[in-house]
Amino acid sequence: MKAEDLFENMSAIDDEVLERSEQTPSAGGDEQARSRKVARLRRIAAAAAVVLVVGAAVWMLGKGIFRENNKMDKNATTTVTVTVTPGGEKQGGNREEEKVSEWEKYLTKYRLAKAEYPKAAVIPNMEDYETKDGQFLFEAYDRAYRKWSNASYAHMSGFSASQRTTALNGVSSFAQSSMAQLLSGETGTNRVYSPANLYMALAMLAEVTDGDTRTQVMRLLGVNDIGLLREMSDTAWNLMYRDNGLMKSVLAGALWLRDDDACRYIPDTVERLAKTYHASTFRGTMGSAEYDQALRAWLNEQTGGLLSDSVKDQKFDELTALTIATTLYFNAKWRHSFETYNTYEQTFHAQSGDVTCDFMHQTFGSGTYFAGDKFAAVYQYFDDDYQNNHMVYFLPDEGVSVEELLSDPQVFALLGGEQEKPTCKDNMLINFAVPKFDISSNMELSEKLQKLGITDAFDMGKADFSALVENSQGIWLSKVDHSVRVKIDEEGVEAAAFTVMPAVGADMPSDDEVDFVLNRPFMFAICASNGTPLFVGIVEIP
Repeated sequence: MKAEDLFENMSAIDDEVLERSEQTPSAGGDEQARSRKVARLRRIAAAAAVVLVVGAAVWMLGKGIFRENNKMDKNATTTVTVTVTPGGEKQGGNREEEKVSEWEKYLTKYRLAKAEYPKAAVIPNMEDYETKDGQFLFEAYDRAYRKWSNASYAHMSGFSASQRTTALNGVSSFAQSSMAQLLSGETGTNRVYSPANLYMALAMLAEVTDGDTRTQVMRLLGVNDIGLLREMSDTAWNLMYRDNGLMKSVLAGALWLRDDDACRYIPDTVERLAKTYHASTFRGTMGSAEYDQALRAWLNEQTGGLLSDSVKDQKFDELTALTIATTLYFNAKWRHSFETYNTYEQTFHAQSGDVTCDFMHQTFGSGTYFAGDKFAAVYQYFDDDYQNNHMVYFLPDEGVSVEELLSDPQVFALLGGEQEKPTCKDNMLINFAVPKFDISSNMELSEKLQKLGITDAFDMGKADFSALVENSQGIWLSKVDHSVRVKIDEEGVEAAAFTVMPAVGADMPSDDEVDFVLNRPFMFAICASNGTPLFVGIVEIP
Protein backbone atom coordinates (compact mmCIF):
# COMPACT_ATOMS: atom_id res chain seq x y z
CA MET A 1 0.00 0.00 0.00
CA LYS A 2 1.32 3.44 -0.94
CA ALA A 3 2.06 5.93 1.82
CA GLU A 4 -0.62 8.36 0.61
CA ASP A 5 -3.18 5.55 0.40
CA LEU A 6 -2.33 4.42 3.91
CA PHE A 7 -2.67 7.98 5.19
CA GLU A 8 -6.08 8.42 3.56
CA ASN A 9 -7.19 5.02 4.83
CA MET A 10 -6.15 5.74 8.39
CA SER A 11 -7.62 9.25 8.21
CA ALA A 12 -10.94 7.68 7.32
CA ILE A 13 -10.58 5.29 10.24
CA ASP A 14 -9.68 8.23 12.48
CA ASP A 15 -12.74 10.18 11.34
CA GLU A 16 -14.94 7.16 11.88
CA VAL A 17 -13.52 6.64 15.38
CA LEU A 18 -14.08 10.27 16.29
CA GLU A 19 -17.63 10.17 14.95
CA ARG A 20 -18.32 6.98 16.87
CA SER A 21 -16.88 8.39 20.06
CA GLU A 22 -19.11 11.42 19.75
CA GLN A 23 -22.08 9.09 19.53
CA THR A 24 -20.93 7.02 22.51
CA PRO A 25 -23.07 7.93 25.55
CA SER A 26 -20.20 7.92 28.00
CA ALA A 27 -18.19 10.20 25.81
CA GLY A 28 -20.45 13.17 26.59
CA GLY A 29 -18.70 16.42 27.33
CA ASP A 30 -16.04 15.63 24.72
CA GLU A 31 -14.77 19.18 24.61
CA GLN A 32 -14.19 19.19 28.32
CA ALA A 33 -12.65 15.73 28.11
CA ARG A 34 -10.42 16.86 25.25
CA SER A 35 -9.25 19.87 27.23
CA ARG A 36 -8.48 17.77 30.25
CA LYS A 37 -6.80 15.21 28.06
CA VAL A 38 -4.60 17.77 26.33
CA ALA A 39 -3.62 19.27 29.68
CA ARG A 40 -2.41 15.85 30.77
CA LEU A 41 -0.47 14.99 27.61
CA ARG A 42 2.80 16.28 29.08
CA ARG A 43 2.55 13.80 31.90
CA ILE A 44 1.99 10.76 29.74
CA ALA A 45 5.12 8.71 29.18
CA ALA A 46 5.63 5.61 27.15
CA ALA A 47 4.05 3.16 29.56
CA ALA A 48 6.38 0.67 31.10
CA ALA A 49 4.45 -2.47 31.33
CA VAL A 50 0.98 -4.45 31.54
CA VAL A 51 1.72 -7.78 30.73
CA LEU A 52 0.76 -11.13 30.86
CA VAL A 53 3.10 -13.94 30.24
CA VAL A 54 1.94 -17.28 29.08
CA GLY A 55 4.78 -19.78 28.95
CA ALA A 56 4.45 -23.32 27.85
CA ALA A 57 7.26 -25.58 28.95
CA VAL A 58 7.20 -29.03 27.54
CA TRP A 59 9.02 -31.87 29.27
CA MET A 60 10.77 -35.00 28.15
CA LEU A 61 10.31 -38.34 29.86
CA GLY A 62 14.07 -38.74 30.20
CA LYS A 63 17.39 -37.60 28.81
CA GLY A 64 17.58 -40.61 26.54
CA ILE A 65 14.28 -39.92 24.75
CA PHE A 66 15.92 -38.05 21.86
CA ARG A 67 18.54 -39.68 19.70
CA GLU A 68 21.95 -38.09 19.44
CA ASN A 69 21.94 -37.89 15.65
CA ASN A 70 18.82 -35.66 15.58
CA LYS A 71 20.31 -32.19 16.01
CA MET A 72 18.80 -29.00 14.61
CA ASP A 73 20.87 -26.94 12.18
CA LYS A 74 21.88 -23.92 14.27
CA ASN A 75 21.40 -21.60 11.29
CA ALA A 76 17.90 -22.86 10.50
CA THR A 77 15.94 -20.04 12.13
CA THR A 78 18.20 -17.06 11.53
CA THR A 79 16.12 -15.95 8.52
CA VAL A 80 13.28 -14.77 10.77
CA THR A 81 12.72 -11.03 10.45
CA VAL A 82 14.55 -9.03 13.12
CA THR A 83 13.01 -5.66 13.90
CA VAL A 84 11.76 -3.65 16.87
CA THR A 85 11.19 -5.37 20.20
CA PRO A 86 8.06 -4.62 22.29
CA GLY A 87 8.40 -1.27 24.02
CA GLY A 88 10.98 0.04 21.55
CA GLU A 89 13.59 2.19 23.24
CA LYS A 90 14.36 2.26 26.93
CA GLN A 91 11.57 3.60 29.09
CA GLY A 92 13.41 6.59 30.49
CA GLY A 93 13.56 6.65 34.25
CA ASN A 94 11.70 3.37 34.73
CA ARG A 95 14.69 1.03 34.57
CA GLU A 96 18.20 1.31 35.90
CA GLU A 97 20.86 1.36 33.19
CA GLU A 98 22.66 -1.57 34.79
CA LYS A 99 19.50 -3.66 34.86
CA VAL A 100 18.76 -3.12 31.19
CA SER A 101 22.32 -4.08 30.33
CA GLU A 102 21.99 -7.24 32.42
CA TRP A 103 18.83 -8.23 30.55
CA GLU A 104 20.44 -7.65 27.18
CA LYS A 105 23.55 -9.55 28.16
CA TYR A 106 21.56 -12.72 28.65
CA LEU A 107 18.95 -12.23 25.94
CA THR A 108 21.46 -11.38 23.21
CA LYS A 109 23.56 -14.43 24.02
CA TYR A 110 20.69 -16.88 23.54
CA ARG A 111 18.46 -15.08 21.04
CA LEU A 112 18.28 -16.53 17.54
CA ALA A 113 15.73 -14.02 16.25
CA LYS A 114 13.51 -11.15 17.36
CA ALA A 115 9.90 -11.07 16.29
CA GLU A 116 8.51 -8.20 14.25
CA TYR A 117 6.62 -5.49 16.15
CA PRO A 118 4.99 -2.22 15.11
CA LYS A 119 7.26 0.73 15.71
CA ALA A 120 5.91 2.95 18.47
CA ALA A 121 4.67 6.36 17.31
CA VAL A 122 5.64 9.35 19.45
CA ILE A 123 2.77 11.63 20.43
CA PRO A 124 3.54 15.28 19.58
CA ASN A 125 4.68 17.46 22.46
CA MET A 126 2.45 20.51 22.90
CA GLU A 127 5.39 22.62 24.05
CA ASP A 128 6.96 22.22 20.61
CA TYR A 129 4.01 24.15 19.13
CA GLU A 130 4.19 27.17 21.41
CA THR A 131 5.82 30.32 20.02
CA LYS A 132 8.15 32.52 22.04
CA ASP A 133 5.39 35.08 22.53
CA GLY A 134 3.05 32.44 24.03
CA GLN A 135 0.90 31.68 20.98
CA PHE A 136 -0.16 28.10 20.32
CA LEU A 137 0.03 26.82 16.72
CA PHE A 138 -3.28 24.94 16.64
CA GLU A 139 -3.28 23.98 12.97
CA ALA A 140 0.30 22.70 13.02
CA TYR A 141 -0.36 20.72 16.18
CA ASP A 142 -3.57 19.30 14.73
CA ARG A 143 -1.71 18.09 11.63
CA ALA A 144 0.99 16.50 13.77
CA TYR A 145 -1.62 14.95 16.05
CA ARG A 146 -3.52 13.41 13.14
CA LYS A 147 -0.30 12.09 11.64
CA TRP A 148 0.58 10.51 14.99
CA SER A 149 -2.92 9.04 15.32
CA ASN A 150 -2.73 7.53 11.84
CA ALA A 151 0.69 6.04 12.53
CA SER A 152 -0.44 4.69 15.89
CA TYR A 153 -3.05 2.44 14.32
CA ALA A 154 -1.47 1.79 10.91
CA HIS A 155 -0.68 -1.81 11.82
CA MET A 156 -4.44 -2.48 12.06
CA SER A 157 -5.37 -1.07 8.66
CA GLY A 158 -4.67 -4.17 6.61
CA PHE A 159 -7.54 -6.21 8.04
CA SER A 160 -11.09 -6.25 6.72
CA ALA A 161 -14.11 -5.66 8.93
CA SER A 162 -14.92 -9.36 8.65
CA GLN A 163 -11.42 -10.36 9.76
CA ARG A 164 -11.59 -7.99 12.71
CA THR A 165 -14.96 -9.28 13.86
CA THR A 166 -13.99 -12.94 13.48
CA ALA A 167 -10.69 -12.55 15.33
CA LEU A 168 -12.00 -10.58 18.30
CA ASN A 169 -15.10 -12.74 18.58
CA GLY A 170 -12.73 -15.70 18.84
CA VAL A 171 -11.06 -14.25 21.92
CA SER A 172 -14.41 -13.25 23.44
CA SER A 173 -15.88 -16.71 22.82
CA PHE A 174 -12.85 -18.32 24.47
CA ALA A 175 -13.34 -16.05 27.50
CA GLN A 176 -16.99 -17.06 27.64
CA SER A 177 -16.20 -20.78 27.55
CA SER A 178 -13.33 -20.64 30.05
CA MET A 179 -14.24 -17.93 32.54
CA ALA A 180 -16.39 -20.01 34.90
CA GLN A 181 -13.90 -22.88 34.98
CA LEU A 182 -10.83 -20.69 35.54
CA LEU A 183 -12.25 -18.21 38.08
CA SER A 184 -14.68 -20.28 40.15
CA GLY A 185 -14.06 -22.43 43.21
CA GLU A 186 -12.01 -19.99 45.26
CA THR A 187 -14.75 -18.15 47.12
CA GLY A 188 -13.44 -15.47 49.46
CA THR A 189 -10.20 -14.86 47.57
CA ASN A 190 -9.27 -12.44 44.81
CA ARG A 191 -8.61 -14.03 41.44
CA VAL A 192 -7.89 -12.78 37.96
CA TYR A 193 -6.79 -14.16 34.60
CA SER A 194 -6.16 -12.93 31.08
CA PRO A 195 -8.35 -14.51 28.37
CA ALA A 196 -6.41 -12.67 25.66
CA ASN A 197 -3.02 -13.87 26.83
CA LEU A 198 -4.10 -17.44 27.46
CA TYR A 199 -5.75 -17.51 24.03
CA MET A 200 -2.47 -16.57 22.33
CA ALA A 201 -0.56 -19.19 24.34
CA LEU A 202 -3.00 -21.93 23.41
CA ALA A 203 -2.91 -20.84 19.77
CA MET A 204 0.87 -21.30 19.82
CA LEU A 205 0.38 -24.66 21.53
CA ALA A 206 -1.92 -25.70 18.67
CA GLU A 207 0.79 -24.64 16.21
CA VAL A 208 3.47 -26.90 17.71
CA THR A 209 1.20 -29.93 18.14
CA ASP A 210 -0.62 -32.18 15.68
CA GLY A 211 -3.27 -34.91 15.50
CA ASP A 212 -5.81 -35.20 18.32
CA THR A 213 -3.65 -33.00 20.55
CA ARG A 214 -4.01 -30.08 18.14
CA THR A 215 -7.70 -30.82 17.55
CA GLN A 216 -8.50 -30.60 21.27
CA VAL A 217 -6.71 -27.26 21.62
CA MET A 218 -8.43 -25.78 18.55
CA ARG A 219 -11.83 -27.04 19.73
CA LEU A 220 -11.44 -25.04 22.95
CA LEU A 221 -10.45 -22.02 20.84
CA GLY A 222 -13.56 -22.47 18.70
CA VAL A 223 -11.94 -23.31 15.34
CA ASN A 224 -11.42 -26.49 13.32
CA ASP A 225 -8.86 -25.28 10.79
CA ILE A 226 -5.25 -24.39 11.65
CA GLY A 227 -5.08 -21.92 8.77
CA LEU A 228 -8.05 -20.01 10.15
CA LEU A 229 -6.53 -20.05 13.64
CA ARG A 230 -3.31 -18.56 12.27
CA GLU A 231 -5.22 -15.76 10.56
CA MET A 232 -7.36 -15.09 13.64
CA SER A 233 -4.37 -15.07 15.98
CA ASP A 234 -2.38 -12.63 13.85
CA THR A 235 -5.39 -10.33 13.42
CA ALA A 236 -6.33 -10.41 17.11
CA TRP A 237 -2.71 -9.73 18.08
CA ASN A 238 -2.58 -6.62 15.91
CA LEU A 239 -5.98 -5.35 17.04
CA MET A 240 -5.15 -5.74 20.73
CA TYR A 241 -1.65 -4.25 20.41
CA ARG A 242 -1.18 -0.62 21.51
CA ASP A 243 2.00 1.35 22.10
CA ASN A 244 1.21 4.91 21.07
CA GLY A 245 2.30 7.17 23.92
CA LEU A 246 -1.16 7.15 25.51
CA MET A 247 -1.69 3.46 26.16
CA LYS A 248 0.32 0.27 26.25
CA SER A 249 -1.28 -3.06 25.47
CA VAL A 250 1.79 -4.99 24.39
CA LEU A 251 1.72 -8.69 23.61
CA ALA A 252 4.94 -10.67 23.32
CA GLY A 253 5.86 -14.28 22.70
CA ALA A 254 8.96 -16.44 22.87
CA LEU A 255 10.00 -19.94 21.93
CA TRP A 256 12.72 -21.37 24.18
CA LEU A 257 14.60 -24.30 22.62
CA ARG A 258 16.93 -26.93 23.98
CA ASP A 259 20.50 -26.64 22.65
CA ASP A 260 22.16 -30.03 22.64
CA ASP A 261 22.54 -33.10 20.43
CA ALA A 262 19.17 -34.51 21.52
CA CYS A 263 16.59 -32.46 19.62
CA ARG A 264 15.85 -31.71 16.01
CA TYR A 265 13.31 -28.90 15.62
CA ILE A 266 11.39 -28.12 12.45
CA PRO A 267 12.57 -24.70 11.13
CA ASP A 268 9.33 -23.90 9.27
CA THR A 269 7.34 -24.12 12.50
CA VAL A 270 9.86 -21.96 14.34
CA GLU A 271 9.63 -19.32 11.62
CA ARG A 272 5.82 -19.44 11.54
CA LEU A 273 5.71 -18.84 15.31
CA ALA A 274 7.82 -15.72 14.79
CA LYS A 275 5.86 -14.31 11.87
CA THR A 276 2.28 -15.28 12.78
CA TYR A 277 2.44 -15.20 16.58
CA HIS A 278 5.21 -12.56 16.90
CA ALA A 279 7.40 -14.86 18.99
CA SER A 280 11.16 -14.42 19.39
CA THR A 281 13.35 -17.52 19.50
CA PHE A 282 16.00 -18.44 22.08
CA ARG A 283 18.19 -21.51 22.50
CA GLY A 284 20.33 -22.63 25.39
CA THR A 285 21.16 -25.38 27.86
CA MET A 286 18.06 -26.40 29.81
CA GLY A 287 18.70 -26.38 33.55
CA SER A 288 21.70 -24.06 33.36
CA ALA A 289 21.78 -21.00 35.62
CA GLU A 290 22.42 -18.61 32.73
CA TYR A 291 19.54 -19.89 30.58
CA ASP A 292 17.24 -19.65 33.60
CA GLN A 293 18.38 -16.07 34.05
CA ALA A 294 17.65 -15.33 30.40
CA LEU A 295 14.08 -16.58 30.85
CA ARG A 296 13.59 -14.47 33.98
CA ALA A 297 15.15 -11.44 32.27
CA TRP A 298 12.75 -11.77 29.35
CA LEU A 299 9.71 -12.18 31.59
CA ASN A 300 10.65 -9.15 33.68
CA GLU A 301 11.36 -7.06 30.61
CA GLN A 302 8.01 -7.86 29.00
CA THR A 303 6.02 -7.37 32.22
CA GLY A 304 7.76 -4.21 33.39
CA GLY A 305 8.88 -5.95 36.57
CA LEU A 306 5.28 -6.03 37.82
CA LEU A 307 5.47 -9.78 38.49
CA SER A 308 9.07 -9.96 39.69
CA ASP A 309 8.13 -11.91 42.84
CA SER A 310 6.60 -14.67 40.72
CA VAL A 311 9.22 -14.49 37.98
CA LYS A 312 12.11 -15.11 40.36
CA ASP A 313 10.97 -18.71 40.86
CA GLN A 314 10.77 -19.50 37.14
CA LYS A 315 13.41 -21.84 35.73
CA PHE A 316 13.92 -24.67 33.26
CA ASP A 317 14.26 -28.25 34.36
CA GLU A 318 17.15 -30.07 32.72
CA LEU A 319 14.62 -32.40 31.04
CA THR A 320 12.66 -29.55 29.43
CA ALA A 321 12.44 -30.02 25.67
CA LEU A 322 11.01 -26.58 24.85
CA THR A 323 9.01 -23.73 26.31
CA ILE A 324 6.46 -21.43 24.74
CA ALA A 325 5.97 -18.14 26.56
CA THR A 326 3.52 -15.32 25.83
CA THR A 327 2.99 -12.06 27.71
CA LEU A 328 0.53 -9.21 27.84
CA TYR A 329 1.39 -5.91 29.50
CA PHE A 330 -1.25 -3.20 29.93
CA ASN A 331 -0.83 0.38 31.16
CA ALA A 332 -3.33 3.18 30.62
CA LYS A 333 -4.57 6.41 32.19
CA TRP A 334 -8.24 7.13 32.81
CA ARG A 335 -9.94 9.47 30.37
CA HIS A 336 -11.18 11.29 33.49
CA SER A 337 -8.81 10.72 36.39
CA PHE A 338 -9.93 10.60 40.01
CA GLU A 339 -9.04 13.58 42.20
CA THR A 340 -6.88 12.48 45.13
CA TYR A 341 -8.74 14.74 47.54
CA ASN A 342 -11.86 12.73 46.75
CA THR A 343 -10.29 9.47 47.93
CA TYR A 344 -11.23 8.52 51.47
CA GLU A 345 -11.92 5.50 53.65
CA GLN A 346 -15.17 3.57 53.47
CA THR A 347 -16.39 0.14 54.45
CA PHE A 348 -16.17 -2.80 52.06
CA HIS A 349 -18.48 -5.68 52.97
CA ALA A 350 -16.29 -8.72 52.29
CA GLN A 351 -17.60 -12.24 52.80
CA SER A 352 -15.18 -12.71 55.68
CA GLY A 353 -16.30 -9.48 57.35
CA ASP A 354 -16.25 -5.73 56.89
CA VAL A 355 -12.94 -4.08 56.04
CA THR A 356 -11.99 -0.42 55.78
CA CYS A 357 -10.16 0.71 52.67
CA ASP A 358 -9.62 3.73 50.42
CA PHE A 359 -12.43 4.40 47.93
CA MET A 360 -11.97 6.64 44.90
CA HIS A 361 -14.97 8.82 43.95
CA GLN A 362 -16.04 10.43 40.71
CA THR A 363 -19.26 11.63 39.09
CA PHE A 364 -19.88 10.63 35.48
CA GLY A 365 -21.91 13.45 33.98
CA SER A 366 -23.17 11.47 30.99
CA GLY A 367 -22.52 7.83 31.75
CA THR A 368 -24.25 4.63 30.68
CA TYR A 369 -25.81 2.40 33.33
CA PHE A 370 -26.55 -1.25 32.54
CA ALA A 371 -29.14 -3.17 34.52
CA GLY A 372 -28.93 -6.92 34.11
CA ASP A 373 -31.24 -9.43 35.73
CA LYS A 374 -28.68 -10.11 38.46
CA PHE A 375 -26.27 -7.17 38.34
CA ALA A 376 -25.60 -3.55 37.49
CA ALA A 377 -22.64 -2.47 35.36
CA VAL A 378 -20.81 0.75 34.52
CA TYR A 379 -18.01 1.53 32.05
CA GLN A 380 -14.94 3.64 32.77
CA TYR A 381 -12.97 4.74 29.69
CA PHE A 382 -9.22 5.07 29.16
CA ASP A 383 -7.39 8.05 27.67
CA ASP A 384 -6.70 6.35 24.34
CA ASP A 385 -7.29 8.78 21.46
CA TYR A 386 -11.04 8.01 21.74
CA GLN A 387 -10.71 4.37 20.73
CA ASN A 388 -13.06 3.59 23.66
CA ASN A 389 -10.99 0.91 25.36
CA HIS A 390 -12.48 0.63 28.82
CA MET A 391 -12.88 -1.11 32.15
CA VAL A 392 -16.30 -2.46 33.07
CA TYR A 393 -17.41 -3.10 36.65
CA PHE A 394 -20.12 -5.65 37.51
CA LEU A 395 -21.88 -5.26 40.87
CA PRO A 396 -24.07 -8.27 41.77
CA ASP A 397 -27.50 -7.58 43.20
CA GLU A 398 -27.94 -8.06 46.93
CA GLY A 399 -28.18 -11.79 47.60
CA VAL A 400 -26.45 -12.72 44.32
CA SER A 401 -23.03 -14.38 44.47
CA VAL A 402 -20.34 -12.83 42.32
CA GLU A 403 -19.61 -16.32 40.98
CA GLU A 404 -23.08 -16.46 39.46
CA LEU A 405 -21.95 -13.76 37.04
CA LEU A 406 -19.24 -16.02 35.59
CA SER A 407 -21.84 -17.88 33.50
CA ASP A 408 -24.34 -15.05 32.97
CA PRO A 409 -25.10 -14.45 29.24
CA GLN A 410 -25.79 -10.78 29.95
CA VAL A 411 -22.25 -10.44 31.33
CA PHE A 412 -20.85 -12.09 28.20
CA ALA A 413 -22.77 -9.59 26.08
CA LEU A 414 -20.73 -6.78 27.66
CA LEU A 415 -17.49 -8.69 27.05
CA GLY A 416 -17.70 -8.79 23.28
CA GLY A 417 -20.23 -11.63 23.09
CA GLU A 418 -23.04 -11.80 20.57
CA GLN A 419 -25.81 -12.10 23.18
CA GLU A 420 -28.34 -9.32 23.64
CA LYS A 421 -27.04 -6.67 26.00
CA PRO A 422 -28.92 -5.92 29.23
CA THR A 423 -31.15 -2.88 29.49
CA CYS A 424 -29.20 0.34 29.60
CA LYS A 425 -29.89 3.98 30.29
CA ASP A 426 -27.73 6.68 28.70
CA ASN A 427 -26.67 10.15 29.84
CA MET A 428 -26.94 9.17 33.48
CA LEU A 429 -25.46 11.15 36.35
CA ILE A 430 -23.54 8.32 38.03
CA ASN A 431 -22.01 8.86 41.46
CA PHE A 432 -19.26 6.28 41.14
CA ALA A 433 -17.13 4.85 43.96
CA VAL A 434 -14.57 2.06 43.65
CA PRO A 435 -11.95 0.83 46.13
CA LYS A 436 -8.32 1.14 45.14
CA PHE A 437 -7.01 -2.35 44.69
CA ASP A 438 -3.88 -4.29 43.84
CA ILE A 439 -4.81 -7.95 43.41
CA SER A 440 -2.94 -10.95 42.10
CA SER A 441 -3.54 -14.61 41.34
CA ASN A 442 -1.26 -17.60 40.97
CA MET A 443 -3.06 -20.56 39.44
CA GLU A 444 -1.98 -23.96 38.14
CA LEU A 445 -4.32 -24.55 35.20
CA SER A 446 -3.55 -28.05 33.92
CA GLU A 447 -6.50 -29.68 35.70
CA LYS A 448 -8.88 -26.91 34.64
CA LEU A 449 -7.71 -27.06 31.03
CA GLN A 450 -8.23 -30.82 31.00
CA LYS A 451 -11.80 -30.26 32.19
CA LEU A 452 -12.18 -27.86 29.27
CA GLY A 453 -11.17 -30.62 26.86
CA ILE A 454 -7.38 -30.40 26.45
CA THR A 455 -6.35 -33.84 27.71
CA ASP A 456 -3.90 -35.44 25.29
CA ALA A 457 -1.29 -32.70 25.68
CA PHE A 458 -0.89 -33.76 29.33
CA ASP A 459 -0.70 -37.47 28.55
CA MET A 460 2.80 -38.86 28.00
CA GLY A 461 1.49 -41.58 25.75
CA LYS A 462 -0.87 -39.41 23.66
CA ALA A 463 0.72 -35.97 23.38
CA ASP A 464 1.76 -35.16 19.81
CA PHE A 465 4.36 -32.39 19.37
CA SER A 466 5.49 -33.57 15.97
CA ALA A 467 4.67 -30.21 14.33
CA LEU A 468 7.76 -28.76 16.06
CA VAL A 469 9.99 -31.68 17.06
CA GLU A 470 10.73 -34.45 14.56
CA ASN A 471 11.46 -37.09 17.21
CA SER A 472 8.72 -35.96 19.56
CA GLN A 473 7.65 -39.20 21.22
CA GLY A 474 7.59 -38.83 24.99
CA ILE A 475 7.04 -35.04 25.15
CA TRP A 476 4.06 -33.78 27.12
CA LEU A 477 2.92 -30.81 29.20
CA SER A 478 3.62 -31.23 32.89
CA LYS A 479 1.88 -28.13 34.29
CA VAL A 480 0.42 -24.73 33.45
CA ASP A 481 1.19 -21.91 35.90
CA HIS A 482 -0.76 -18.70 35.32
CA SER A 483 0.15 -15.61 37.38
CA VAL A 484 -1.64 -12.28 37.03
CA ARG A 485 -1.62 -8.93 38.78
CA VAL A 486 -3.95 -5.93 38.30
CA LYS A 487 -3.85 -2.65 40.18
CA ILE A 488 -5.86 0.56 39.84
CA ASP A 489 -5.44 4.00 41.39
CA GLU A 490 -6.51 7.59 40.74
CA GLU A 491 -4.45 7.83 37.54
CA GLY A 492 -5.21 4.56 35.78
CA VAL A 493 -4.52 0.84 35.50
CA GLU A 494 -1.45 -1.36 35.33
CA ALA A 495 -1.62 -5.14 34.94
CA ALA A 496 0.57 -8.12 34.13
CA ALA A 497 0.47 -11.91 34.10
CA PHE A 498 2.42 -14.98 33.07
CA THR A 499 1.72 -18.66 32.54
CA VAL A 500 4.28 -21.43 32.38
CA MET A 501 3.48 -24.80 30.82
CA PRO A 502 6.42 -27.19 31.22
CA ALA A 503 6.82 -29.80 28.02
CA VAL A 504 -26.81 -7.27 39.42
CA GLY A 505 -28.39 -6.62 37.66
CA ALA A 506 -30.33 -3.96 39.31
CA ASP A 507 -33.67 -2.33 38.61
CA MET A 508 -33.34 0.58 36.23
CA PRO A 509 -33.31 3.81 38.27
CA SER A 510 -36.45 5.89 37.84
CA ASP A 511 -34.60 9.16 37.39
CA ASP A 512 -31.36 10.24 35.73
CA GLU A 513 -29.08 9.86 38.75
CA VAL A 514 -27.78 6.73 40.42
CA ASP A 515 -25.18 5.77 43.04
CA PHE A 516 -22.86 2.98 41.90
CA VAL A 517 -20.76 2.00 44.92
CA LEU A 518 -18.62 -1.12 44.70
CA ASN A 519 -18.69 -1.84 48.43
CA ARG A 520 -19.11 -5.62 48.25
CA PRO A 521 -17.46 -8.36 46.15
CA PHE A 522 -17.57 -7.42 42.47
CA MET A 523 -16.29 -8.47 39.07
CA PHE A 524 -14.32 -6.39 36.57
CA ALA A 525 -12.90 -6.67 33.08
CA ILE A 526 -10.31 -4.63 31.16
CA CYS A 527 -11.54 -4.58 27.59
CA ALA A 528 -10.67 -3.51 24.07
CA SER A 529 -13.05 -1.10 22.35
CA ASN A 530 -15.53 -3.78 21.25
CA GLY A 531 -15.55 -5.45 24.66
CA THR A 532 -12.94 -8.14 24.00
CA PRO A 533 -11.62 -8.98 27.48
CA LEU A 534 -7.90 -8.61 28.08
CA PHE A 535 -8.19 -9.28 31.83
CA VAL A 536 -11.14 -10.53 33.92
CA GLY A 537 -11.14 -10.67 37.70
CA ILE A 538 -13.11 -10.87 40.94
CA VAL A 539 -12.36 -8.59 43.90
CA GLU A 540 -13.38 -10.22 47.17
CA ILE A 541 -11.13 -8.13 49.43
CA PRO A 542 -9.53 -4.90 48.07
